[in-house]
Amino acid sequence: MESDKAIAVVSAKGAARWASGHPWIYKTDVLASPRRGPGIVAVHDRRGAPLGQALFSPRSEIRLRFLTAQQHPIDAAWWRFRIAACAARREGIAATAVRIVHAEGDGLPSLVVDRYGPYIVAQLLSAGLEAVRGDVLDGLRAALEPQGILLRHDTAVRRHEDLPLDVELVHGEVPDAVEVREGDVRYLAAPRHGQKTGAFLDQRENRLLVAALARPGGRALDVFTYHGAFALQLARTAASVLAIDQSREALDRAAQNAALNGRTTIT
Repeated sequence: MESDKAIAVVSAKGAARWASGHPWIYKTDVLASPRRGPGIVAVHDRRGAPLGQALFSPRSEIRLRFLTAQQHPIDAAWWRFRIAACAARREGIAATAVRIVHAEGDGLPSLVVDRYGPYIVAQLLSAGLEAVRGDVLDGLRAALEPQGILLRHDTAVRRHEDLPLDVELVHGEVPDAVEVREGDVRYLAAPRHGQKTGAFLDQRENRLLVAALARPGGRALDVFTYHGAFALQLARTAASVLAIDQSREALDRAAQNAALNGRTTIT
């Protein structure tokens, strides 16, 4: 373990939050912070009993993000094992673009990892995680063996952690556009310039759901269509789909995606 300077002490309320399964402890429940910058720290309760290890962000309202109750080192091998476990849970999904790591939902707080075929687009959204970026990226490469890794750090939430906003290629190459297959539908994602990490991968199940709910031969409306992913699924059943978005660029890409699928019923 690290020295005493790398220990955070939390209140009874903070300890109870972790015991109940919540991954965050706010700064108001941190009784003593380690005299160091962001990174991974040990966490104790006010009686000195160890609670586990967490990502520490000294300037964030969310001061501690729980990683593990165990005391073993959190190194590149630890990240590889945890990321590989996340990937295994997504095996069998009928899509070439999948959210591999969904932050707190996968027990890896503030880490988002999306796979677009052989490419990875990731987001490190806390100062604590950014401080161990080297181990995280080594774990990503070992677990997923991508041709390229792009960091989409242009999301406003990083400002709350006093982190810069940028887009950075950190491994191999990642193209501007990647063709994605989602069941029978194909669309072009934009890893470098699109919203989120290039597409709304966390809406895949909802897109399949609305396709199943569409009335055969009926009409459908897709508002805020973005690149037309919902419209494409709806068009598998509906006779016509009206796709609406305020962005001309998004509508142009949606039209490209409609043509890619041979759909003439999307307007």
